[in-house]
Amino acid sequence: MKQPVYVIGHKRPDTDSVCGAITLAALKQKLGENVVPARLGHLNPETKYILDKVGVPAPIRLSTAKNSLEEIEIDQATLINQNDTLRYGWDLMLENNAKTIYVLDDEARYAGMVTLADISKIQMQDLNITRELLKDTPDENIQDVVHGEILLKEPAPKAAMFASRIRR
Repeated sequence: MKQPVYVIGHKRPDTDSVCGAITLAALKQKLGENVVPARLGHLNPETKYILDKVGVPAPIRLSTAKNSLEEIEIDQATLINQNDTLRYGWDLMLENNAKTIYVLDDEARYAGMVTLADISKIQMQDLNITRELLKDTPDENIQDVVHGEILLKEPAPKAAMFASRIRR
């Protein structure tokens, strides 16, 4: 059986934090969760009086609220190649219920990370910025995102080729 989750209030518990911990723990228990009300400090006289008056036992006293590493559940990392599209990253996030994806280069080395907020900012930004980003996006990435097919791929316009020769 998994260890219980301890519901606590303030470090120096007053009546509202102790009663809140007791109430939330009771609700969670009714919902089938393994939850125990607790406190981190001594009960003050007012809280002790109220609990005695209503016949509710005082929550157990914990000496610390620190977790050990083995108690922390670690999510499986969601990985993406740096050449994959943002749309593919978005789909991976939704599929895995992830808020972060880790970007790897072609040698499977860490290259960075992308968060849900990062993708949202790109989607919500000025269309002129998006238009500029699309200029540098490979045609194949656009094809993948729209699940389409490239029917005609035109060579670079002559004006662009001419301009690149002048810059050299």
